[in-house]
Formats: sequence, structure tokens, C-alpha cells
Amino acid sequence: MIEFRFRPGWHLQTASVFLAPFFICFAQSGDTNLAASLQALRSAIQARDLPSIEQQRKELLRAAPRNREAHGTAGQYLADARYCAAAKEEFEIAMSLGVSEAQQAGSHYLLGQCYERISQVARADAEYRQAVNINPGQEKFHFALISLLASQWETGLGEDAARAALARFPASARIWAAAGLVELKNGSFQSALEDWRHASALQPDLPLVIKLLGRIQMSLSRYDEAVQNFTKAVKLDPSDAQAWFFTGLAYLKVDNDGDRALDAFLRAIELNPSYALARIRYAMYLFAMLRFDEAVVEARRAQQLDPVSSLVNTFAGAAYFLAGRVEDATASWQNVLELDPGYSDASHFLARTHVLQGRYEQGIAELQRALAFNKRQPLLLGGLAHAYALAGQREKAITLVAELKRIEADEPGYAPFGMIWAYAGLDDKDQVFAYLEKAYRERAGRMVWINVDPRLESLRSDPRFNDLVRRMKLPVK
Repeated sequence: MIEFRFRPGWHLQTASVFLAPFFICFAQSGDTNLAASLQALRSAIQARDLPSIEQQRKELLRAAPRNREAHGTAGQYLADARYCAAAKEEFEIAMSLGVSEAQQAGSHYLLGQCYERISQVARADAEYRQAVNINPGQEKFHFALISLLASQWETGLGEDAARAALARFPASARIWAAAGLVELKNGSFQSALEDWRHASALQPDLPLVIKLLGRIQMSLSRYDEAVQNFTKAVKLDPSDAQAWFFTGLAYLKVDNDGDRALDAFLRAIELNPSYALARIRYAMYLFAMLRFDEAVVEARRAQQLDPVSSLVNTFAGAAYFLAGRVEDATASWQNVLELDPGYSDASHFLARTHVLQGRYEQGIAELQRALAFNKRQPLLLGGLAHAYALAGQREKAITLVAELKRIEADEPGYAPFGMIWAYAGLDDKDQVFAYLEKAYRERAGRMVWINVDPRLESLRSDPRFNDLVRRMKLPVK
């Protein structure tokens, strides 16, 4: 996601850099008591002392009940520190006392950032739209809205927002980059490249623009080029946690360079400890390395940071499952599917658990339900073929293999693991290894988890499997 990143210890000192509608130097106005009240509030926020924060807010209201600048500044401090409800109250007090349109729009923008950071996406969307509607001449308001929509795969709304922004800001590299990200999420690689070309022509060395190119290259399996661009972005801005995160993802694709990927993920987390996506990817790396207890710790932390993310909760469930915490895993996947019924990875893991525990009918039913949302999804079809085969319904499994071959013919490189699981269920080891080798050559992302994939358990005694594990630089189980 292209977004504004939160850096602990930095926000309170530089809040006015983002937006200064309320910021005022009270010492110069002679109101030293008011300045002291605001400083006390700031100190309480920095200490994360909730009782003290509320006490200082009451003191501020007593000392300055009608000072809109004071309450606006308090709202700004609170929003930057992610106390969104309290920030909203302070901004509402300020606005009730009469503020300019710029101040009003700026308040909504800061609240949007606050809600986005705590994963309250619907509220963030509403606040950004308010900011854009009140003051459409601010480029950063449009950028924040487009980036949020892209991050949530709301590509239709994202395209609308991007068109409106580009009509106003055709010379903004950031807006072109955000529009390119929307196109990328929509699967329109050529359109994303065209948007990148516009952005690059305007600001070729903007890290945002370079990261967009890297992400496009990742989607096109041009991993070596992606590494070069993410590395360039990191050199331009070593404090960019997102650039480090994508560098880690790219390293995993290049010669299975787990050590450098691990270093990049850890650097991303160090720069932004609240980066839930980096933490869950780190957890996924840890369980691939058979470090299950550590993976659970990181997964828990990621869930706390982003409790509604389908990806975070799904792969947290995978970490729990591999650590032997099957009930926690199942609960995590079921929670995902209640909020996002079509999220196929959650269905895949849940169904796999049913099948492994001999509940074939439940596993088959879950995969069939998921396929109603994703009719030709190869992983779901492969999982269903595996379940049919283990349940003794081989003809149905063979029929799905034929369907997977048709998908493979239409979209080469798209179906390796669907075929791998289908043939594993049918106990055709030669075909399993043929497709594992194909997945290895194509650097399929799921290869990093072959060591912990229970569907492949029957292959462990085969020397070909141990050879793959060695080439993937994975630990021997």
C-alpha cells in the first residue's frame, strides 16, 4: 500500500509539517498557562498515559473553553498518536467555535490518517472524502483517499477518485503513482505501467514512483529488476518501512535469499513497529523456518495491530495451526470468512484442516462454497481434488485435474500448486514432483512453505523432496 507512514517519536514534534491550521505559539501570545496545559497534554500523550491524557484534556477545557486553536492543536496531537475518538472530540470543539474551510478540511484529513492507522477503514474513507469535498484543492487529501481505496482493493472507487484527482493535479507524480497502484490492484499491468511512466517523467527519483515500478515488476515475475528498484528506493529514503518490506518480499523470490529477506522485514518492523503487514510476513517466514512459537508471537502482534485484515488473520491462523493450536487457527479463519466470505485463502486453510482431521464432507463443502465466489481459482480446485481423492471420490478428483489443465493452458504458470495438491491426493508422486519443479523454476511463492505443507507429508521419505528442501534453503523437518 502506498501510504503515509507513522514513525514513533517523530509525529508530535512535526505535526505542523503535515497541517498547521491550529498550531500556534502560545508563548508569543503571552498565554503561558495555556502553553503549559498543551505541553502537559503532549507529555501525557508521549507517555501513553490514558488517565493523565483525560485529566489534561479536562484541564484544557477548563482553562480555554472557547480557544479554537488550543483545541485544534490538542486534536492534532491526539490524532497523530492514534487516539482517534479523543482527537475527534477536540476537533469538534474547535470547529464549533468557528474555523476556516481549510481548517475544517485539515481536521478531517488528520482524522482520516488516524483511523487508517488503526485499521478503521470505513471511518478513514469517510474522513478523507469530507476533506476532499470541503477543500478539493489540496493534493494530499486526494492522494490519501486514492491510496486508501487501492489498499482495500476498491479499484472501481479508486479509479473514480484517481480520475478526479488527475483532472486537478495532472503534474503530480504522487497522484499518478497512486493511480498506477489502483490499476495494478485491478490487474491492469499495462495501464499501471503507463501511469508509472507519467509519474516517472515528473519525478523519476521519488521513492513512491520507484516502489510502484518495483511492485509492477513483482507482478510480472521480473524479480531481479524489482530487487534493484526496491533497493534504490531504500537508498533514497532509508527510513521508508514500506520500501524495506517490499525489498524483503523481492529477496524471497531471488535465489530464495531468506537471510536478506529476514533482514529487510526486521528493518521494516524496526522503523515502523505498528506495520502489521510486515509482522505477518515475518511470521510467515518464521513458520517456514520451523520457528513456530516465534511465528505465533508475531502473528498475535499483527492481529492486534490490524484486527480486521483478512490476510493478517488468515496467516495468523496458519501460524497457530502449525504450532498445534488448531482451535485458535479455526476461530481465526472463521472470523475472516464472516467478514469476507469470498477470501479464498481462509477457505483453503479451513477446508484443509477439516480434511486432515478426516472430516471430508465438511472440507469439500467449504471448498465448494468458496468456489461460488472464485469459480476457477486453481488453489481451491486443487484443494477440492485433494479432498475428493482422500474421500475415495477419485473420478471427481480426476475431473478437476482436467479442469486445472485447461486453466494451465489458458494461463501458463498460474496453477502449479493446485496441480501439486491434486496429484498428492491421487498419490501420483511423479506428477507431484514434476509440478514442484515447475513451481521452483517459476519461483512460486508457496514453495517457501513446502516444508510445512501437510498435504505433502507423504513425500518426505522421497529423496527428491529433500533435494527441493535443500535447494530452497529450508531447514530439514
